[in-house]
Amino acid sequence: MDAQLAFGSDILMALDECPEYPVSHEVARQSMQRTVRWARQAMGHHAQRMGEIETRHALFPIVQGSTFADLRRECAAEL
Repeated sequence: MDAQLAFGSDILMALDECPEYPVSHEVARQSMQRTVRWARQAMGHHAQRMGEIETRHALFPIVQGSTFADLRRECAAEL
């Protein structure tokens, strides 16, 4: 977050993990859960920083879950 803010980005992207392809459902699930954890941390940090700086920036999470529709739906719902 801080690097993107230092660059002056208007649109910030939360860190995500994009596993290799092909990948097992379990590995994709673990990766998706990691992405959700990172997004939550990013949202908290972003909210804190927005109270410190004058300009506004939009933060977007990234849906992960590889090619597994159930994981992508779960990730989107969590985010």
